[in-house]
Amino acid sequence: MKNVIYNLSRFVFGVTLLAFFGMGFAVVFTQAYALCVGDSALVKRIADLLKDNSAYVSTVCAFAGYLCYYTKPAKKKSA
Repeated sequence: MKNVIYNLSRFVFGVTLLAFFGMGFAVVFTQAYALCVGDSALVKRIADLLKDNSAYVSTVCAFAGYLCYYTKPAKKKSA
């Protein structure tokens, strides 16, 4: 059972980490582009669109990482 929880939490951690990084890069690069172009509405729109979702994803990622850390299988000792 511990291995199933570990594998599931590791998968969830990997997926949510990629989603969190993707959203973060999207926010940063879109805001940088909007700053260069001078479109202040785009800065606000992208922040409003992704801010809450990236916070939710990062929370799930943190809990999955915590579960992954505490359910990691012990290494077998060689005799």
